[in-house]
Formats: sequence, structure tokens, C-alpha cells
Amino acid sequence: MKMPVVLNQIKSIEHLLSPVEKRITAVIINQPAQCTELSGRELAALAGVSESALIRFSQRIGFSGLRELKVVLAKELHLMEEEATALITKEDSPCEIRHKVFSQSRQALSRTEALLNMKQLEEAAHCLSASKCILIYSAGEAVVAATDLKLKLLSLGFMVELIQNMQLYDRLAQHFSVVFIISETAQLNDLEKIYASELKTILLSQWPDKRTDIHLLTSAEENINRLSPTAGRLVQLAVIDVLWMLLIRLQP
Repeated sequence: MKMPVVLNQIKSIEHLLSPVEKRITAVIINQPAQCTELSGRELAALAGVSESALIRFSQRIGFSGLRELKVVLAKELHLMEEEATALITKEDSPCEIRHKVFSQSRQALSRTEALLNMKQLEEAAHCLSASKCILIYSAGEAVVAATDLKLKLLSLGFMVELIQNMQLYDRLAQHFSVVFIISETAQLNDLEKIYASELKTILLSQWPDKRTDIHLLTSAEENINRLSPTAGRLVQLAVIDVLWMLLIRLQP
């Protein structure tokens, strides 16, 4: 059975967590249903942490607070029985395959909508609008979304360059004031040089990274039947669409 995305989101950053945060994740991962029913005080006592630590942890993984995390987790647990039948098999009819692919995409969009921080989105739009010279760095298959972003920015009159390796970054960075990073992987170590520079950074990724100035967090989708790459690209493109519309509103 597929793991709820809230739990997948937590497991994806487990190696980055503090000892206190790891105590919280252990409780949520091992007892997800119980966590949705406990009060903040009860959950804090069960994990052996303070209520404020619970709130900070909830915000770190993209929620406004503990209440929102519990609501989203409860909804996902409710959907798990339906999702248990979402695996595509050789016995599925064409109609069933169509339904499962579209269902996976809808769920991914819904999860990302719940995670996206509007304050960060608006800050990203204002940052891009004020810059006009934007360098896009994409890693792996994220080049699809990166190309879409480039074309949208060009249509609004921005000067834009898209790169996929650090050698080009060394040559071009001096001409830009903002770097927009799009990544589908957790391997963000190669971005150290970007973060060490004085350029403003915007990160579109399913992996939290404290080094970036602005983070547009998407849901961490599990790799099932190779549906996740499709869903992952879809949520990136949706976020870029929202950002583009915000930029249009800021145009003089």
C-alpha cells in the first residue's frame, strides 16, 4: 500500500532532522492514525517534546502548523483504501488505466496545493519581477519544467538563461541577480557553489533546503508504476503556472 505523502515527505528529510524532530517523526510514522486523534499536548507528551517543537516541525515540512498537518494526514489515511487499488496491472482495461493515471495526477496536485506557502510564492513573484535577469538551473528530469519557466519568462520580457551544469554557472552567474533552481532529486550538494554566491535563490523542489532564500515546496510523490515522474512534472508545471499569473499581475 502506498505511504501517505505526509509520511513520505517526512521520511524524505529524515537524515536532515535534529534528535527532537526524529522523536516526532517516529511517533507520526509509526502511529499515524492515532496522531490525527490526539491533541497537541497529548502528541507532544507521546513524543517527549514540547508543543512548540511540534508546531515548528509542522512548519518545516510545509504546513502552517500542527493542525493543518493532522487534517491533511487524516484525509490521506481516509483515501488509502482507494489508493490501494491504484496500482496498474496487466489485467486493467484501457479505461481503468486512464482513471488511475489521472487520479494519481489529481492527488499530486491536491497535495502540493496544501503544501505551497502563498507568502513564499508571492515573494518569489516579486523577486523575479524586480530582477528581470534570471538564471535557471535545473537538475535531472526537471529540465521539462525549467524549459516551461524559461519560455514563460521570455514571453514577459525577462532576460533568461537555462543551464544544467556548474561549468556554465561559473561563466554566466555574474550577469544575473537571481537563480531559480528546479530539482526532482534530494542530491542538492552540487548547489553549494550557488548558495555560496551573493545571488538571490529560489528553489522549486520536493526536498526542504534551508540554504535557499525562497522555497516553493511540492509534494514528495512515491515512485509507483512510473506514475510519479508524470505527477512530479505536473505539480512543477502547475506551480510555475501560478507564479506566471502572479508575475502578469505585477506587470506595469
